[in-house]
Amino acid sequence: MVPHLPRGTPELMRLYRRYQSRGLEIVGLAFEATGDTTVDARQVRRFRDKFGISFPLLLAGVNDTESLAAALRSCAT
Repeated sequence: MVPHLPRGTPELMRLYRRYQSRGLEIVGLAFEATGDTTVDARQVRRFRDKFGISFPLLLAGVNDTESLAAALRSCAT
């Protein structure tokens, strides 16, 4: 998980609840900490439950910010 995400999670949840009906979608990207998808998926579920997150959290693989940035640019609308 991104270390700074817990600080921003309450604000993301407020935004999501307030604007989801207007089409806002938030997707959290969780980078694998251990490299073991089973272990990391379990950690993401615990994080989701701990913070009451209702938007999707996706395992994003290993932390490869250059590849992620390129993938996100290709999806921009």
